[in-house]
Amino acid sequence: TASWVLLRHLALSYPEHHLTVADFHYLPPPPGRSVNSPVVQSQAHGRTHDWNGDYFAVGPGEADILFATHFESLEFLHAVAKGEAPAQGS
Repeated sequence: TASWVLLRHLALSYPEHHLTVADFHYLPPPPGRSVNSPVVQSQAHGRTHDWNGDYFAVGPGEADILFATHFESLEFLHAVAKGEAPAQGS
């Protein structure tokens, strides 16, 4: 994945680096039974419209598409990329 490529590049290029990441850790539940699907929202006239994850329903640039980040998995990948043992519980 792109996350792995980035983390591996950081580990190889900057072996003593520290990584701080901030993102959405929680977003409203996706529609139906989907897992980790995006939240698609747009705003107009002071109101927010939820598109139920259907990013094909809106034109380009007309909505925000948000993805939750599973930080525990990212932490695990980061440790592996650096050649370290993953933290307990990861």
